[in-house]
Amino acid sequence: MTTPYASTFPIRFNDIDAAGIVYFPRLLHFCHCALEDFVTDRSARSYRRYVTDGLVFPVIKIEGGFFRRVHYLDRLQVRVHCEEIRTHAFRMRYDLAVVPGEGGGVPQDSARIVIAQAVTRVQDFTLEEVPADLRTALESVALAAPEPPSGGSLDTRRSRN
Repeated sequence: MTTPYASTFPIRFNDIDAAGIVYFPRLLHFCHCALEDFVTDRSARSYRRYVTDGLVFPVIKIEGGFFRRVHYLDRLQVRVHCEEIRTHAFRMRYDLAVVPGEGGGVPQDSARIVIAQAVTRVQDFTLEEVPADLRTALESVALAAPEPPSGGSLDTRRSRN
């Protein structure tokens, strides 16, 4: 198994809800921030450069499980893995760990979130192939034996609802 990429984020007051724990959509935000950090650090282009080059990565599917609460002043460690790379899409797994005590404690698994994203042109949202430089970065954190997704494989087709 490859070594995952990791980013760590402080939990601020605006990240928590009335119960004093991180509001779950914020966890998705931290996953996206970790993806931006990963792409910028590991790809030949920064995340911003992909966007200015006209490529965006809209989310097509999210799965998640939550195990431990994250509180104000904890630190959240987000480990980034790539589960699957397809022609026009990729699926990332984010293993989140809470580091309690203002980041001085022992990391404890908090959540696992899997996000599938398509590669599209921003002007018309047509599918594009995963660029070679991004593919190389994704392969650097690819899992050796990807866990099969629940609910089927990655699908970039639009819903017909």
